[in-house]
Amino acid sequence: MQVARIIKTGLVVGVAANVWDFLSNTYVLPLLGRAPASVYLPEELMMERLVITDFIGALVFVWFFDRVRSAYAPGVQGGVAYGLTAGILINVPTWVWVANLFRGFPYVDAVIWTVTGIVWAVLMGAVAGWMWDRTAPKTS
Repeated sequence: MQVARIIKTGLVVGVAANVWDFLSNTYVLPLLGRAPASVYLPEELMMERLVITDFIGALVFVWFFDRVRSAYAPGVQGGVAYGLTAGILINVPTWVWVANLFRGFPYVDAVIWTVTGIVWAVLMGAVAGWMWDRTAPKTS
């Protein structure tokens, strides 16, 4: 395990994740969401927690990428493939559970969050694949 490489790549992915969340939560999701406001935290808490959880999620995402990256092509292409796989594995069961276990969370929102979660993972996989290559040890 390459801890420094995971941390560097994870931080870059965390920044990219925060940009994605700002854009998607500000411009896209408000047009699509149907869950009542009572389901969500107040906006100031939501943004604060999104920043923190994006970095935590990015570090876990990159740590697992390190564990399985030999199964994927190098660079952005492999990162995208990893992101698609991870995005499906993470988001499909998560949002099915949320829609079925929590009152007031509509199925349509579960579908929206599943799709945006998979898009997040594909984009962050591309960033991870790109950054992973840039953090490779220098060879003489």
